[in-house]
Amino acid sequence: MTASHATRSLFEPILALNREAFQVGDYNTAYHLLAAALHAAQGEETVRRLYEVKTIAQNQLTWIDIDRPEYEHSTTSAATRGQSSIFRLLAKQAHTKLLFSQ
Repeated sequence: MTASHATRSLFEPILALNREAFQVGDYNTAYHLLAAALHAAQGEETVRRLYEVKTIAQNQLTWIDIDRPEYEHSTTSAATRGQSSIFRLLAKQAHTKLLFSQ
């Protein structure tokens, strides 16, 4: 198995771990798993996978902003430090990759 084939086959399991981490409130781990999924989003389904990562990042941030605004990487918390949420930045990275992969 080539490295790129192995990476593609990891996409779905990585997303499953992201969902699991997010559900138990481990948002930092969830973010890093979603970032890993962004890197694994390659091959024949690149566009669909990049869109999926972008959508998940946006949805998870929306949930955090509503239900856990005190979390250090919520939109509000990040803004108090003059920063953007890491979830928002990840969604932007996925969007940018989408623009260049079509």
